[in-house]
Formats: sequence, C-alpha cells, structure tokens
Amino acid sequence: MASNFFSALEAEISDLQAALEADPRFIKLRELQRVRDLYMGVQPPAATVAPPPAQEEDFGTTARGIGRRTSPERAQLKAAVIEILRGKTVPTPTIMLLNLLMEKGLVPAGNSPANSLSAMLSQAKGEFKPHGRAGWTLIDGADPSARNTEAADADPTKETSTASMSPA
Repeated sequence: MASNFFSALEAEISDLQAALEADPRFIKLRELQRVRDLYMGVQPPAATVAPPPAQEEDFGTTARGIGRRTSPERAQLKAAVIEILRGKTVPTPTIMLLNLLMEKGLVPAGNSPANSLSAMLSQAKGEFKPHGRAGWTLIDGADPSARNTEAADADPTKETSTASMSPA
C-alpha cells in the first residue's frame, strides 16, 4: 500500500513539475531568483529549470527581432503595397498608396489610415524604402521579380555639372 502511495505521489510531483516548467510565470520567477543570487554572490544550484522548447509558430519580425505574429489583414495590406510598388523606380506617396489600397477595398486600421499605413511600411524593415514626403519604393531584392535600376532619390531634371571638378 505504501508503494502505491509513493508512486502516486511521484506521478503527481512529476506532472506538477512539468506544468510549472512550461508556465512563463514560473520561468520568470526562476530567472529573477537566479539574477538575485548572482547579484548577492550566491552560487546557483546545479539543477536549473530549462526554458521550454521553442514553438514552431510563424512569428513576424519587428525592429527588436522576433515579435508577434503578423495579422492576416496586415499581411494582405503589405502584399497589396508590394504589388503596387513592383517595378516602380520612383517613390509613390503614402496618400496615393492609401487611395489605391482603398480602391481594392483594403483600409489600414486606426484613426488615421495614412499614418497607420506609413507606420506599417516603416516597421517592415528590409522591404520598403522611405523617401520622406516623396513616398515609398521597394528595397532592392525585396521583390525578386523586379529590381530598381535607377536611383529613386535622383531628380532626372537636374544634370550633374563636372565643370567644378576640372583640374587646376
């Protein structure tokens, strides 16, 4: 009878320990205790709780690295903007992008859709290049079907003068 109690006790301890090790609050508690012990000069215990294995989910990236998953609406907006900018070498203003998106029935969420769209494009590092008030272009390599060959910032109406560079 004592062996049944002991095995049930061990099973209960094992189940509770597994549940706690997966709980983010417990992991945070252990890390806070570890930092406190390091600060106080106490040797950490030999057995520490390992962090849970990484989940195989599709997380978006932010300026800080891995972040929240991109919402389907935001992904749809981003894909539509890429489609609009594909092959363009001159910047497209944010308001023009917004009007084209609205024609497709896509409106960024928020009190100011233009500001929301601009923020979304700014946060999509490696995909869109800002050109101030002139607008947006795709970054070279962001769209494999087309590459920008001329400088988007260059003004084709102005010619470069080499007269000031003549040897003295």
